[in-house]
Amino acid sequence: FLSRVAQYVPEALAVTPQIYEEAMTALVISLEDTPRVATRALSAIFHLAQHAASTSSFTENSQAAAAPPPTAAAAAAGFRKHYSGLVRKLHQVAERHDGDEENLSSI
Repeated sequence: FLSRVAQYVPEALAVTPQIYEEAMTALVISLEDTPRVATRALSAIFHLAQHAASTSSFTENSQAAAAPPPTAAAAAAGFRKHYSGLVRKLHQVAERHDGDEENLSSI
């Protein structure tokens, strides 16, 4: 379910920093689950990363005085906060012995 929300409405996970934090925690924990669940968690993380990147480029490249929406800023800040831990965790997922199941290693 989180992977679909992250894909189609990523700002819904960044309504508040607490919701974003809880979603990221759930996704990171899910990376240790069965290949099917881990694949979906990776998909959600991918979509959240895309959203954070597009938000960051908006804030960095914007010439307008208008600030990004609060949810966009929260998403970018929340993802940056988890970045180094996510990289370590993704490396562990890549080395899983069951990585060939559910296309886990190809995501």
